[in-house]
Amino acid sequence: MSAVVVKTGEVSCGHPPGVLSVQSSQTVLTIDGKPVLLLDDIAKVSASSGCTNPASNLPACKKVSVLATGGSRVLKVNGEAVALANVTGTTDQAGSIRVSKPGQTRLTET
Repeated sequence: MSAVVVKTGEVSCGHPPGVLSVQSSQTVLTIDGKPVLLLDDIAKVSASSGCTNPASNLPACKKVSVLATGGSRVLKVNGEAVALANVTGTTDQAGSIRVSKPGQTRLTET
């Protein structure tokens, strides 16, 4: 089972703490008043807080390059897949996208 990710969840780049700043593009689907993130919201990330890229000659992660998995096959908002906690991908600086905290535990997908 994979939890649905909400706006208060944490998506990281793999360079601790490397929390990506993800904004929710919708307010139709919420869990306990928190907007659910869409897979496309994570794809459009534009900044990272605290990325400590281990390769000193590379800058901090700023955006997502590729999302490989993590979109719901069942839950959608306006035709867009809801983001799940099993999301994977890479950043512009070779970071590995992962959800460190989905922000809720009420709604999951199997």
